[in-house]
Amino acid sequence: MATNSYDDENLDEGHYVYQVSAVVDQTESELSSAAEVDMILYERLIGKVIGTSGSWSGSSTSTRNAVFDGDITTFFDAPVADGAWAGLDLGKDNEAIVTEIRFYPRQNLPDRMVGGCFQGASKSNFSDAVTFYTISDTPKTDTFTSISVVDAGQYRYLRYIGPENGFCNVAEVEFYGYRSGISALTPPCADNVRQTPEILFDLQGRYVVTPMPKHGLYIHKGKKMLIGG
Repeated sequence: MATNSYDDENLDEGHYVYQVSAVVDQTESELSSAAEVDMILYERLIGKVIGTSGSWSGSSTSTRNAVFDGDITTFFDAPVADGAWAGLDLGKDNEAIVTEIRFYPRQNLPDRMVGGCFQGASKSNFSDAVTFYTISDTPKTDTFTSISVVDAGQYRYLRYIGPENGFCNVAEVEFYGYRSGISALTPPCADNVRQTPEILFDLQGRYVVTPMPKHGLYIHKGKKMLIGG
């Protein structure tokens, strides 16, 4: 090829090896050391809705189901102020590795999410819970907040648990990742491969395990990032 860049688009999930050479005055160099990448397709994780039952007003539209109904105008308003939560049971032998969390606060009450946290667990009572992220500042209103997760654990149960006096108020929570049965890939390292941020997605929304072998435009923590440009 005559250019010094290359976009390898529409890749299927799998392991890829890249090598390059240079041509000067019609003489081609030896191939470079191999740079390797594992492509893992990620998806929005779905499952049975679990968590604190009921609602403050007794309304059927303000229960835990509202957290996962895809409607930002509905929200969970738990019957208790402290310790309420809403989550997903992904099912037996259907554990997943979480790569991203997106959440949308209850309209006009985003402060009720400060101190809330997102967790994964292998046990239904969350006695072995691992906390992915704790909300430390009032989230933005009228928009989703996206959080990258760096955790190789495989979890059947996922949840958002509200802070004290928060009534678990939240409009929407979305967990993204990939089923643990899809792949157990470990990205190889090479001395000549420049390390890049830990969580990247290509422009088709596919999760890319770094290090990266090529220049290009990627998504990192919800923002576009140019590698090597």
